[in-house]
Amino acid sequence: MTEQEALIKAKDIYRKEELFIILSKTRADLALGMSIPFVGQLDDKKIIFIFDEYKKAQNFVIANHMIIEDDIYPIARITNSLKGSNLKSIMDIAISLGIYHMEYNSMTEDVFGVAIPWFMQANSLEHESVSMIISEEKFKEIQAGKGIDMSFNPMKIIGFKDSFEISKDREKEILKLVFDAGETVGDYKNTYNKLSLIECLLLLDYVTTKFIPTAMHDNKMQDVEYFKTVEPILQEVVWNKVIKEKNLFTAIDPATNYTLIRNESVYVFITDKYEKNGKYKYEKIESGVEGIKTLLRETNAERLVITDGPRYLGIIPREKALELL
Repeated sequence: MTEQEALIKAKDIYRKEELFIILSKTRADLALGMSIPFVGQLDDKKIIFIFDEYKKAQNFVIANHMIIEDDIYPIARITNSLKGSNLKSIMDIAISLGIYHMEYNSMTEDVFGVAIPWFMQANSLEHESVSMIISEEKFKEIQAGKGIDMSFNPMKIIGFKDSFEISKDREKEILKLVFDAGETVGDYKNTYNKLSLIECLLLLDYVTTKFIPTAMHDNKMQDVEYFKTVEPILQEVVWNKVIKEKNLFTAIDPATNYTLIRNESVYVFITDKYEKNGKYKYEKIESGVEGIKTLLRETNAERLVITDGPRYLGIIPREKALELL
């Protein structure tokens, strides 16, 4: 390709209304469906990868074994309207991070590798100071003089759907079942058994941490009595669903390297997909029910907390858990 052809190509790429960029698999936040651009390494070059078609980006992800669980492809859409995540912003941040190369349509016949500073010059663009989205926690660290760990701005993964997420409309439907699940205890159990585990955790969480405390605060003792009748039914249903799960995990306290005990509670996670988002390393619970029984015996925890991680807490008191065991 001649220099003139390369200039035309660079301008054509930058004029495109829509591009796609490969995101990091290991840095993905599977609760929010976000990640940051993936940076590849070839010899001494650090490279970001963009494509003109989603299908081409998918093929790259497949070829490089980057698919996340649930068939999630770590790919984001680049458009000029995305402040902080348009192509110009991405290139500015890349240069600030010491990343100077970009590959367009990698692993295709139309592949075009280019130095980012040259690409910007070809499009009459000047490198500018970067604008990064940071959390309140990070901002406080900067104020405290701890500096900042620079990174790309997080971008939304195309088509992301969290299998554990419950929509607001569905949540409203489920919460109605606290008050209307049948006439008898058996009816309530049958109704709750038809729900998924995560939906039952939502119900139990609301009953234990919201409905009962609110009713007690308002001195509505009849409501308290009712909710405390529903609570053990939900605990039993959650338990019966949990013991059928093949992959259960507990958290390890980094300070002691033993099972994490917090607020006299031991935690059982129904998935490890959010492990990277938290502070603790997970450890798989072996032997199902026996493994949970061992946890209770070895930790002397007052409560067993069943959780997905970022959302719901299904709290089962120790005596109830032992009864169910």
